[in-house]
Amino acid sequence: MIEICPSYIFEGSNDDLFVVKNYHGDRWRVNIVDHTCECMVWQMTGIVCVHAVRVLLPRRVEWVEYCNSYFWVSEYNLAYMSNVKPMKDVKDWPKLDSTKLVKPPPLVRGIGRPKKQRMRAEDENGNGHVQKKRKMTVANVKEKGIMQGHVKVFLHHRNSKQCKE
Repeated sequence: MIEICPSYIFEGSNDDLFVVKNYHGDRWRVNIVDHTCECMVWQMTGIVCVHAVRVLLPRRVEWVEYCNSYFWVSEYNLAYMSNVKPMKDVKDWPKLDSTKLVKPPPLVRGIGRPKKQRMRAEDENGNGHVQKKRKMTVANVKEKGIMQGHVKVFLHHRNSKQCKE
């Protein structure tokens, strides 16, 4: 994150409110007292965004201390400092009332045959086999009755002995 900081410039209006700009002209307001930035990354994650780091680096403060205390190792150690009491055996757990059990919703199936799982490629037929491509010959072209346009000219020059038109 620190490597990205030189591409940002900041201006301060007072000791806690700053405007951070990038070279493209984008601007973000950063308040280091309220732990807010207009990019919303600081508020959403609790981790200091690059704009706030750009403001904090020249002040020579640890920007890690501006992160939410949830991410601190000291808070983690504090949470698990006391003994963790063991749970009772499964047999000793309180019995649940069977009338209060939450059951899953009923399975509703759509009407008709289920859709195939796999989408077929363009050159596949219904059985999943790839169709063989035929070579274009005079016989195939005449047989299909598509002897027109550039195909006719191409075949006429190529096989002038076989073309009789």
